[in-house]
Amino acid sequence: MLLSLIPIGPLPISAASGLVEVRETLWVVADDENVLVGSGSAGSGGAWDERIVLVADRLPEDPVARKSRKPDFEAIAILPAERLFVLGSGSTPSRRRGVVVDLQTRVVTGIDLTPLFVALERQIPELNIEGAVVHGDGFFLAQRGNGVSAWNALVRLDLVRALSSMARFELAADTLEWIVRVELPSIDDVPLALTDLASDGHELYFSAAAEDSASTYHDGACRGSVLGRISERGTVAALRRLEGHAKIEGLCVDRKVAGKMRAWLVGDADDREVRAQLYRIDALELV
Repeated sequence: MLLSLIPIGPLPISAASGLVEVRETLWVVADDENVLVGSGSAGSGGAWDERIVLVADRLPEDPVARKSRKPDFEAIAILPAERLFVLGSGSTPSRRRGVVVDLQTRVVTGIDLTPLFVALERQIPELNIEGAVVHGDGFFLAQRGNGVSAWNALVRLDLVRALSSMARFELAADTLEWIVRVELPSIDDVPLALTDLASDGHELYFSAAAEDSASTYHDGACRGSVLGRISERGTVAALRRLEGHAKIEGLCVDRKVAGKMRAWLVGDADDREVRAQLYRIDALELV
């Protein structure tokens, strides 16, 4: 049985790629923007009136030029002390920038992801980090395996070392603890590839999309998306397909609906003229 999506409304951006919820405010990052947008009333279709500039670069409007220049912010995670960590995908050398945002002061700090990403690409072909989450004493990254020789992977970093490294404005190679491959099925003969990670404080969750493209750079038609639970060692414990063909790129979960799981999701239409959509799933069950 397919999981039903409740459409909440459009976002003020097109290529939504990750979201988190902090104190009832949803924060969304896009892979073709240099800003973070937020809304404290998104659940009721309210305005997205929060806006934090992540990097000062001005991106060109031409889609081709924009794609080559964008920092490709694909993942966002909540750090201690109400801070957010936004990461570039690492799929090209120019996409290895990270940003820490202090939500209390609105101070934005740049983080060089190059040391870690160079270490990762020695072990992972066609590096393309698309998800990030703090879970327990680990900081987990999701490698999206949608290239010719790429494969899905779960990457674990030591959280204490990662936080210490970020205080030095970088993500160091020695934060890496392990990398495990994640095996996922296909939809209509198109392999599923990880797009985000989330945690409810007890278990890890993921989203994945079947995008018909053999490239980490070029887009393709999406055949559908799934949600699932996964162990810290990369074993998929549950998997449910979502209704429709939206390319779900962002996910966050909580237990706020009568003690049951609730999920927020964002979809990317891969079109600058089409606004990304926010969705919700109430009483989420993944068995």
